[in-house]
Amino acid sequence: MGPPSETELAWAIVEHATTHLTFRKRSEICMHIGAGDARLAIEIVLKSYVAAQRVLPGYLAAGAHAWIACYSGNVDEPRIRRLIHDATSTPATSEEH
Repeated sequence: MGPPSETELAWAIVEHATTHLTFRKRSEICMHIGAGDARLAIEIVLKSYVAAQRVLPGYLAAGAHAWIACYSGNVDEPRIRRLIHDATSTPATSEEH
């Protein structure tokens, strides 16, 4: 089985992110998906995971890694790979003094 399509991945991660997305942000993301710009939608959702210090679940992380492989050599690939890494890494915890 190949990597998920951009649109499939975008819908899957936005559906999982509903608990930390505002209605307005979710609407913006859905608008991008509907307009055919699933890549931008994916980036926005991944950024929301990082900002909310949430971790993308393993099955979605695997889909994101498979999807970004399709961008091999693209100028945006390194930046998006870092974003995927940040969204799939456990946030560092800070100790309060």
